[in-house]
Amino acid sequence: MLHIDSPGRRRLVRTFGLAACAWFVAVTTPGAAQEPAPLALPLSRPVDRPPAVADVGVEVRTDGGRTTLPRLAVLASMDMELYAGQLETLFPKSVDYYPADSLRKLRIIRAGAWVTRLRALGARVHGLELLDFAKLAVMAEQDSVAVRLIEARLAEIPPGPSHTVERSGALAGAVLVLTDPSQDSLHIGRVMERAESYAARLFALPASGFATRTDSTDVLHRKLQAAQALMVANTRLPAADRITHYSDQTFSIIAQLSPREQREAVMSYPYAVVASALISRKNGRALIDSVEQRLLRLADGGTAGTIQDLFSWFAMLGQPAPPVSAHVWFNTPDSVYAPAPRVHPFNDGIVRVLVLGDQQSNGVLTLDRLQRTLPRRVQVIFVTNIRGSIGQTLAKPEDEVAWLRNYYRVTRHLVVPIALWAGAKTPSSYGWPVPIPSAVPSAYHSQWMLGKCVLIDGKGIVREYLNAVTREDEATIARRVGVLLSESNPTGSAQAPAPKS
Repeated sequence: MLHIDSPGRRRLVRTFGLAACAWFVAVTTPGAAQEPAPLALPLSRPVDRPPAVADVGVEVRTDGGRTTLPRLAVLASMDMELYAGQLETLFPKSVDYYPADSLRKLRIIRAGAWVTRLRALGARVHGLELLDFAKLAVMAEQDSVAVRLIEARLAEIPPGPSHTVERSGALAGAVLVLTDPSQDSLHIGRVMERAESYAARLFALPASGFATRTDSTDVLHRKLQAAQALMVANTRLPAADRITHYSDQTFSIIAQLSPREQREAVMSYPYAVVASALISRKNGRALIDSVEQRLLRLADGGTAGTIQDLFSWFAMLGQPAPPVSAHVWFNTPDSVYAPAPRVHPFNDGIVRVLVLGDQQSNGVLTLDRLQRTLPRRVQVIFVTNIRGSIGQTLAKPEDEVAWLRNYYRVTRHLVVPIALWAGAKTPSSYGWPVPIPSAVPSAYHSQWMLGKCVLIDGKGIVREYLNAVTREDEATIARRVGVLLSESNPTGSAQAPAPKS
């Protein structure tokens, strides 16, 4: 047993951080004055039975009294992040059942319990913590409480130019709290007007005339952060006029930054999200062209090539999908390895969900479930390639293919079609034998495909890029597949169901 007295326990908190200590109650027993009371180490805890909100961040002293750790609202935000993650572990990607609505309600309930506890502390929650508190209120869907907390934070800041930097931080924080992307679109719609009112006050603050250039930069970056947050939030509604408004606001702010900071801002511009929201609009292509021209004007030689590749990736929408060439098509009739690669047609009336990834990616479990739950007129394809070795042992292409065949079918029991490139080996620049690379990743601009899938209609046309990471993403893919199926079947009898839940 580790013995640490009360001052030592406080040193432990300072050393290892509040986040590490907030998830357990340090329980000690009274003892003689000469004998330090033992500190109970944290016990293992089942993830489906988290501690009650009332017990998080509480220290029980040797005299039996209870002390609440400071900055409880910050700990509460950490608690909610951990709680959400632990709920997800109860339903891993290999499990079909996923009660999305029930899990969402549990998160709201726990956030509400935190709001109740923090409100009981009254004035003890102040300063920057008020924004953490407001974030919890938004999670609990108690928007009026969140607004009162934001207003309380703003009221703490004295008026006058000397407090402009501090005020900019509070206003930007308010915008970020209200536009938190973890909310659903209906909730964002309800708080958008209030978020925009705080942003308007932020944009009205001066960006110059401060004692140091750092202050000016801080204000500008907070304005940039708020403008981009509102731009992305409006893509969820969607509101094309507001998207372009905040895009214009973003470029106006970027123009005031230093050249180095402008380059960084160009790379952080949420182009894919914005372009995806605008493409279906009446003048969407013209709006996207305008965004692209402005980004290129701000880019330099080191970033222009990357930006152009991003534009080329997005320009594939509405165009025929590049062919996928593979030496083996596992879980299809064409599953025998041959030295010559083969291409399967994408214009045969089958809707396809295409994902490029590493051969042992855990994301393949999501694709496998989609393949099992979507209608027969849908084919999910995982596109990958050999590495040239099995573990640490160099291997011939045919031997690695044989190993992967056993891995996918016997070890992982996958039914999803897998297009495997197994190119012959050739000397690398260092003289090592490596497989000839596939042309598919560059054709699909794979650096932008991380965590995404390509939705291809029955005519072989690239229709959308969709996120393919979370269970919510999975449900979105199923809905969008249903839309494509209904286009070729107006009666709607072939609608794709959502994944089982």
